[in-house]
Amino acid sequence: MHSPRAALFLQNFASSCPEEKVDQKLDDHPYILEEKTKVRSSKTYGLTAILDCLNEAAQATHSQRQMNQSVELFPKWIPYQHDWKFLGEREAKPYLPEERVSPLFEIHRENSKKHTPPQRLSRFGAVPVTEYEKDLTFFVGGPVWSLEWCPTPDGVAAVQFASVYCTRSWRSTHTLDECHVEPSLLQLWILGALQNTCCSDQEPSLAYGLALDYGCIWDMKWCPSGAWQVASSSSQEGQMSRLGLLAAGFSDGKIRIFFLPHPDSLPLASSNPSEVAPVEPRIFKVKRFVTLEVGAIFNKEDASCGQCFSLDWMPHKGHTHLAAGFYDGSVAIWELTSSSCLLRTGTIDSCTIFPYQLFIAHNRVVSSIVWSPTNRYFLATSSHDRYIKFWDIRRVPDPVSVSQRYKSTEIAWPLQYCGTIAAQECFSKRFLQNGMLYADFGFLGFKPHLVPAESSSVWTVSVCNWTNILYMGDGAGSVVGTMLPNCWKEQSLYQHYIFPVYWMEKRDASGQEETDKTEKCSSIWQVHVGKKGQEGGEKPSEFGLTFHDTDLSSFFKHRARDSFKRLSDKRGST
Repeated sequence: MHSPRAALFLQNFASSCPEEKVDQKLDDHPYILEEKTKVRSSKTYGLTAILDCLNEAAQATHSQRQMNQSVELFPKWIPYQHDWKFLGEREAKPYLPEERVSPLFEIHRENSKKHTPPQRLSRFGAVPVTEYEKDLTFFVGGPVWSLEWCPTPDGVAAVQFASVYCTRSWRSTHTLDECHVEPSLLQLWILGALQNTCCSDQEPSLAYGLALDYGCIWDMKWCPSGAWQVASSSSQEGQMSRLGLLAAGFSDGKIRIFFLPHPDSLPLASSNPSEVAPVEPRIFKVKRFVTLEVGAIFNKEDASCGQCFSLDWMPHKGHTHLAAGFYDGSVAIWELTSSSCLLRTGTIDSCTIFPYQLFIAHNRVVSSIVWSPTNRYFLATSSHDRYIKFWDIRRVPDPVSVSQRYKSTEIAWPLQYCGTIAAQECFSKRFLQNGMLYADFGFLGFKPHLVPAESSSVWTVSVCNWTNILYMGDGAGSVVGTMLPNCWKEQSLYQHYIFPVYWMEKRDASGQEETDKTEKCSSIWQVHVGKKGQEGGEKPSEFGLTFHDTDLSSFFKHRARDSFKRLSDKRGST
């Protein structure tokens, strides 16, 4: 979420609150939101506290981004046309998802009078964007395992891109304990110019795909800044303007950094004369990239740590380091700008880099790893051994702080918090014992607790630092947002404003809703989170889906709306 859009969200929330009236405006700088008048409220965590928290979050995020924003990094990692080979239809077929048609689905938009009939999308197809339906829906071909937004510089009205990886088959299974390779497709989608106050009028489309032979992608991260170039800004012949640098962790145990170009810079015709003009979608094979692997130049054979399940690019100025977690519980840290002959082999622009630091962090798989947004020496890790650990990379292998609860699937480190918020998987505990676990670094002294509690396992978590809002996706097919309090001012972190974003219902092929709630939730989990050795569930032709989209443009009388009532019933509290 961009910062002016966060301001718009705040204004909508304030104007729709019936108890208190607020008059707000944007200051001269578009990223800083200030109150024009004071708000009087008798509630401890009422509108005043929410507005103060959001204002402070926007100011802190803007300052942090200005401090860590880089102009141009890694000048040697530039894509060239001769390194990109176009694949014809026959060559690209082994890499494409097997499913050609999506499940039958329909979208119910709250407060919308127009009803969208059930429909199916072809592979790499999208729902047309209309004047009143600005949300973007597209079909990538299979269960999504990893996706990331491509970062753009602040203040640039650029077209937005997202990288996506999905499995080729709905029923594919993968082992965790052994490295393996298989054909895979890394997709780059164009989502249009998402402006501050309006959505895109452009229908989502697949810009191009990368055909890879290194196994499945467990995690991917873009270089936070300094890698984006203006389209058509290349100065040398054959050189393409760079869209960004993308690091992907593969099941063969290695990480590869790709230099992705703008779609308009790619060659329009095949280099093979026997191939006709390129077909849609455009699939390429790339020859030149940077490889990060565990070991050393003279000791590669016995240095494998298993598959790479998580990675994170340092968010601080320069973005010179990248950290990754592996199957055996080890964590490796690379210095990407190192010129040491002991850590780098190959040419400058196509090389293999070895870590300068490797240590055992956990007894099992490192499920997630994240850098501190405010200190370049701190990072946090979570694992299937149920531990969340905080590290000072100057003083390993002893962690600074340790917290234990349930198995964590993903962790996020909010900018204004001295700790991480972890998504948890736990089917054996009682009602409202899952959810997001806050683990403090130890500076403020908060004990680990749920923020908030949930009735089902949470698979993924994302934080918008501009608004200090936490978003989570659970096993019941719901996406829920939570306004986090300011931990520096609030004496308790248990008070949150929770709102639904959307939820999903599973139906049979005829469109009838399934009556067995337990079976419904289980099937949704199998189909959409079928990963880490789990089967993919039914075929898309055997079921249908209904997406319920919440209208977040207004919170007026929200407690009387069906979406908020459903959230209250699901959580067992109001």
